Amino acid sequence: MFLVEMNLRLGSTGGRLGDDDVLDLIEKIVDELDHLPVEPAVDTQRVGDDLDMTIGVVVDNDDEFEALRDGAAIISAGLHSSLGEGAAAMVMRSFEGRQRSSTRVLELV
Repeated sequence: MFLVEMNLRLGSTGGRLGDDDVLDLIEKIVDELDHLPVEPAVDTQRVGDDLDMTIGVVVDNDDEFEALRDGAAIISAGLHSSLGEGAAAMVMRSFEGRQRSSTRVLELV
């Protein structure tokens, strides 16, 4: 099992995202990923007018590269689906010095 996390920076073309907008976005992403056989987690942090977001899912796969591929696909689909029509108002911003994705082995209890 692996925890696959992706780090994103989101901004709004219409100005700063409000607290309600951020909460709505988190709720939509979790709802979109919740029905899958993964455990979603979303963490956010404001950086000026932008929003740093880490989205993580647990992938049940023995191969790290396959887990990363599957996790990235799951997160990407969930993000695109949850943004829906609002995608036009959101823009992915590049930021240096941050990992885009990572995997960690999870210990089974």
